[in-house]
Amino acid sequence: LYESASAGANGLILPDFPPEEWASYRAALEEAGLELIPLVAPNTPEPRLREIAALNPAFVYAVSYLGVTGKSAGNSANDAYLQRLSRQLSCPFVVGFGVRTREDFRRLTRYADGVVVGSAFLQVLQQAPPARRRQKIQDFVRSIR
Repeated sequence: LYESASAGANGLILPDFPPEEWASYRAALEEAGLELIPLVAPNTPEPRLREIAALNPAFVYAVSYLGVTGKSAGNSANDAYLQRLSRQLSCPFVVGFGVRTREDFRRLTRYADGVVVGSAFLQVLQQAPPARRRQKIQDFVRSIR
């Protein structure tokens, strides 16, 4: 934990880490200066959302669809799911998985406090020659805002 914090991390996303386990790790995380960021998905039941909200996380990472990251935006979060999260969570939430375009960004931020662009970002980075990476990343970020 301390190595993560000293490297500049502010928090950890631990997939499949149940809220029931938070208490046993929260003190160590806080001592290291790290937040634990919970994940939710479209199939997260309402009682579980309430449990997660009661833990008062800095924010929640909302997986936009069931499946693996890197798929097309056509699989992106539906509005009903995002509306449910905005009603039930008392903390900010960000949406990730399938965010690739300006349209994705605009639609998702109507409900969410932010978006996570992972696979599309890495794809741009991997395809750009080293000398052009910085410019390609800047262009990509501008293209989706």
